[in-house]
Formats: sequence, structure tokens, C-alpha cells
Amino acid sequence: MLQSLRLTWQHTVIGGETRPSDYCATDGDVPVGRIMKIEHGPAAGEWSWSMYARVGWGKIWLTTHGRESTKQAAANKVAAIYAACLSDQNQTP
Repeated sequence: MLQSLRLTWQHTVIGGETRPSDYCATDGDVPVGRIMKIEHGPAAGEWSWSMYARVGWGKIWLTTHGRESTKQAAANKVAAIYAACLSDQNQTP
């Protein structure tokens, strides 16, 4: 499923300003997740990620987040969690 998943990544724009090292993913018109480089503190240089797509039973909002050492690893984590949620959405609790 992950190979067939086609997320679109674009720079995050807040207040009309493009954020460097900050990206949002969509699946068509569906907001899926975000990755951003941590700039300060002990985790500086790592990438935070969050998957917040509306998926799953009853279309509840599910948020999953964490940190990875690279931009690509963070993007892959968002895609993997989203794909897992999509594959489970037709099951019942």
C-alpha cells in the first residue's frame, strides 16, 4: 500500500509566510500530516512528524507524532502511519 500511496508535500504557509524546513502533506484534498525540522534544544537537527488525517472507525480524528533523524525518515513515517490507518478503516471495532 505504501508504494501506491501518493502524498503531495508542500512548504507550510502560515500567515502568508512560507516556513523553511516545514512541510505539509495531502492526499488529494485530504490533509494528512506535517514534518518540520527542530531548530533548537537538545533535539535540534531532528525532524518532528505528525499524522493527523481523519481516518478510521467512525471517521474519528487520529493524531500520531514523533521524531526522526532525517527529513525522509519523518516523511516515510507519516506515509506509513496513514497507509496503516487507511488499510484498517473498513474493519469494525
